[in-house]
Amino acid sequence: MIRYRLDDLGWYQFEWLVQSLLKAELGIGIESWGGSCDHGKDAFCPSPLKYPARDCSNEGPFIFQVKFIEEANAPSAKSGPHLLSAVRKECDQIQRKRNKGEWRDPRYYILITNVQLSAPLRQSLNEIIRVRLFWNRWILAQFGPGLQSDAALSDLRTWHRTA
Repeated sequence: MIRYRLDDLGWYQFEWLVQSLLKAELGIGIESWGGSCDHGKDAFCPSPLKYPARDCSNEGPFIFQVKFIEEANAPSAKSGPHLLSAVRKECDQIQRKRNKGEWRDPRYYILITNVQLSAPLRQSLNEIIRVRLFWNRWILAQFGPGLQSDAALSDLRTWHRTA
């Protein structure tokens, strides 16, 4: 069984992989932004998407934020604190832009990462996003080390929280 070695990709290639999968699964309406000056949006879609499941359509806008943590899946990796720090910084940037009138809140904010997520880490991410951004609806998709070469976004573990 072939498995992705996501840690070997690096942040840019991981971001590109995610953007490509988003476009392949959700359509060409997905705009890829990405890079180091992406303004908190690695991919964006202003219109409705069939996401998180193909049998239901949800109104946009959608923001897809990718967080790659180096060596996240190495033996005895402690990548949780690095992911939490990156998400805190991202939330703080979004809040500053919101205060300046440079940010319009999306209907859905999707955080995609290569980090293995434990229940406590998921809860910490939930608290950071909910408290810092006052968002009660967001989705967390995880690319784990067991992602198979023929896998698609629909095969990923997705968590959706609503108020």
